[in-house]
Amino acid sequence: MIDLNMKSISKIPFFKENFNDDFISALASKFIEEKLVPFNTIFSKNDPSNFLYILCDGEIEYFVEIPEGSASILNIQTISG
Repeated sequence: MIDLNMKSISKIPFFKENFNDDFISALASKFIEEKLVPFNTIFSKNDPSNFLYILCDGEIEYFVEIPEGSASILNIQTISG
């Protein structure tokens, strides 16, 4: 599983360009694969987090609530992995 995680991380330009293979291997050893069902909330604004999420496959949407009285209610973006 570490080799698969390392391959996934190595495809991300930020990691590939800024870190050596030893660091990426150490990072990969800490990964936990998580499969989510549609409409599952990963985290909400102001929630503390001790995790780094990397999307390997699928799509993720994030929503930002606009304060009441603004022209728009929600700002939505979809990211594919």
